[in-house]
Amino acid sequence: MGKILYFPRRTSRAPARQMLHHIRLRVIDERDPAYTRWKTQYHVQNARGFPALKGFTDRNARRHRWHSFE
Repeated sequence: MGKILYFPRRTSRAPARQMLHHIRLRVIDERDPAYTRWKTQYHVQNARGFPALKGFTDRNARRHRWHSFE
């Protein structure tokens, strides 16, 4: 059996704010940009939630516009 040793910290550290990544994406599919956007939408939604999908529409996908979120 082992014994767990606890060592106190010498300095107190403030909790670091979690840094978010800035993601930019663009749909460049010429054949079916709406379907590609729909597949990508699932991953964007899981990464950041529904607010990240604002402005990520079929119309902007057809125009090859950049979409960015944190």
